[in-house]
Amino acid sequence: MKLMKRLIIIVTLFELYSVNVPAQTFSTHFSIDSLPTLAFALEEKNNFIYVAGVTTDLNINGSLISFLAKFNTAGQMLSKAIIHPLGYLHYVATRENAMITTIDGGFAGVGYASDTSSKIFLSFTKFDTNGNLEFYKVIEPPVSGYKTIFPYRVLQYNGSYYIVGEMALANNHVKLFLVKLDGAGNFKYIKLNYFIPLESGARGISMLTNGNLLISSYSRSDANVNYWQSKQNTCFLEVDTNGTQKKLFCTTDSNTRVEYNVRTTSDGNYLSCGGYYAYRMQGYRDPFQQEIIKWDTAFNKVWDRKIGNPYIYNSFNDFEITTNGEIVVCGQYVSDTGIYLGFNGTLCKIDNSGNVLWYKAYQITPVPASEHYLYDVDLLPNGDIVAAGYWQYNSSLNNPFEAAQLGWLIRVNADGCMDDGYCGLTDIEEAEHSNSMKDVKPIQISPNPSSGIFVINTFIDLPAATTISVHDLSGKLIINQPLYAKANLLNLNHLPNGIYLYNIGNGIINVDAGKLIIQK
Repeated sequence: MKLMKRLIIIVTLFELYSVNVPAQTFSTHFSIDSLPTLAFALEEKNNFIYVAGVTTDLNINGSLISFLAKFNTAGQMLSKAIIHPLGYLHYVATRENAMITTIDGGFAGVGYASDTSSKIFLSFTKFDTNGNLEFYKVIEPPVSGYKTIFPYRVLQYNGSYYIVGEMALANNHVKLFLVKLDGAGNFKYIKLNYFIPLESGARGISMLTNGNLLISSYSRSDANVNYWQSKQNTCFLEVDTNGTQKKLFCTTDSNTRVEYNVRTTSDGNYLSCGGYYAYRMQGYRDPFQQEIIKWDTAFNKVWDRKIGNPYIYNSFNDFEITTNGEIVVCGQYVSDTGIYLGFNGTLCKIDNSGNVLWYKAYQITPVPASEHYLYDVDLLPNGDIVAAGYWQYNSSLNNPFEAAQLGWLIRVNADGCMDDGYCGLTDIEEAEHSNSMKDVKPIQISPNPSSGIFVINTFIDLPAATTISVHDLSGKLIINQPLYAKANLLNLNHLPNGIYLYNIGNGIINVDAGKLIIQK
């Protein structure tokens, strides 16, 4: 077994005397009102960093609170906007890169909302230029009998917003959707009848030079009962602004899932990122490598880079392109030296020819079984890199599932290092296969028992439109909530002490089931 050398980033506290602070790198964690906090999206604007995520609401039964926090470039939180729409359990502007800077200098994000334990709606949030809430819309798409809707990304073009994701229908079939909203967030249309085999979903959207939209998707192209051994291919769909399909391309490499985001490049080609199923079809469930691919306009591979340990769920979650055409990618990879040691956040810089300039991993502190995820990345005007995610650590070494979750914000130089010379895990080696990795439970819920706030970590690529449903022992449904890859909050704090039953799946595929224990 090869050993990975660990060089831990030291968290530095900054004392700020004004908003205009000197350039400083940092790695810091934060929470909203001292509650479990997950960060999923960030945007840099005017030398401020805006981070979107989710925490829990202890005032409304089962509710989640979405937030937008404003930081200065030294990592100090200056303000926060918290969304409290009455009557809704909400989860807004939190997933993947589900927040954008709008033409008017504000911010827009997408998520989901629910006013019952079973019906799930699309939500759209608009913030002004200072990060204050401008309006919040809850939209029930006019699709007969739909069950759930999972938005992943939003794009603004000509004053309208285009949102992509996946929708589960009453017959449990899952379809890619495209929603158009006007500038005030009012519903214009939904399209989901695209010719992509079996299950499909979309995670990325970009504008083409011809004024059409490019959507990155995937397809499940066979009916294999074992989802984790079925054929799943990356797809790219071109549609016009009316949602009409123009072109469709799907790979034949069932090991590739690089639809997590897609963007056009200055030379007219495309980039997409995600993961590579290192052992798909070989009975290893769902191990991933991080992967980013450059495609030409006919979707031939210009270059393909696979990085990292191939033995558990690793992925590149998002990327940015610098002014000179270099690509900065963020994600996570598993740390394994014979026993399960959790995940490290990763940043990687690649040149336009696909050569890896550097690849570094980061931790906040060396806590056993800690997990570090980076979901979104952006660039500062001076070339520094900022990324946001979350950090989960064990609060008790005696109970590895007694854990706490904090938002994580990191800033490094253009070379991936800190001002003091620390460069994260600078000697990264791919770990050899370990039986301990093979035995990691694909779904981990922690802490369990808890006071009612649970974090659900997924170490597999979930089937499309997966939800977690919770019942009491009499069989009464308490909550049915969308479940996204990697990290989710579940708020059952309003329930009395006891044992509750959960099931994770999408109506066709059952992923996991078990007990949740509330003990206050």
